[in-house]
Amino acid sequence: MEWFVNLESNMYYKKILIFISFVLYFSLIGHAQNAPIVAQINNEPISLEIMIHAKNDLPQEIQSQPFINYYEGLLERVIDIKLLAQEGKKLEIHSDPSVKAAIDFVTQKVLMQAFLSKFVQENITDENLKKSYKNFISDETSREEIKASHILLETEDDALEVISLLNQGGVFEELAKSKSTGPSGPSGGDLGWFKRGQMVPPFEKAAFLLNDKEITKEPVRTQFGWHVIKVFEKRIPDPPSFDSMKTTLIQDIERKIIAKKVQELRLDASIQKMTATELQPLLNLPARQ
Repeated sequence: MEWFVNLESNMYYKKILIFISFVLYFSLIGHAQNAPIVAQINNEPISLEIMIHAKNDLPQEIQSQPFINYYEGLLERVIDIKLLAQEGKKLEIHSDPSVKAAIDFVTQKVLMQAFLSKFVQENITDENLKKSYKNFISDETSREEIKASHILLETEDDALEVISLLNQGGVFEELAKSKSTGPSGPSGGDLGWFKRGQMVPPFEKAAFLLNDKEITKEPVRTQFGWHVIKVFEKRIPDPPSFDSMKTTLIQDIERKIIAKKVQELRLDASIQKMTATELQPLLNLPARQ
């Protein structure tokens, strides 16, 4: 029972969440047909399917083990849940408006997840995966990498002075070592190879506009200070294989088709909403600043 005793019993909504778990396990799933019955508690069954769902509450390091290794310990936990759920039913906790609302919300989340799982499975095919991969490898801009260095200064005047020294023949690496306030200064400002999305936007935009061996003509400002940037080389690396990208491609397609589906549903739905201004008097809360 340690798993339950450690919960903060004085928090009402944590109790509601526990009860939601009871309902989800035993009302929504508990009557699954053809699933082996692994226990009977006061003549109410616990099926193997319930056990499979219950394991999702366990830490990932336990879930990664073979199910049979932790089956008996998990079964004891589910038995405890079942016993407490039965006590909750006796007290008719499920009739409490707050509990009913919470159960309804979580039930909708379960249905949403089940629908999305089915929807995604039906809409991700080898054909659209290969099409997505083809689009990726043809987009050389997103794969472009540059090797660059920078000198970070505290003020714009300091950065303009460095640019002036470089125009007079100063050595970039030596100026970085003597004047840069950034952690890369001691190594001559070397940032190595990087691609789009790895640097803050103003820095990235300025760096990728430069040609090989070119230095920024004006200082570039970011939240870290003022930068003088030098690009040494640009390259388009070979694309990764289709197999190595498959998981990433699936995740990308999932995001896109789910977002599109939600947008379609919103456009077709009749949605009426209460604004925060309308809700405020009902909650008796101070207005937002």
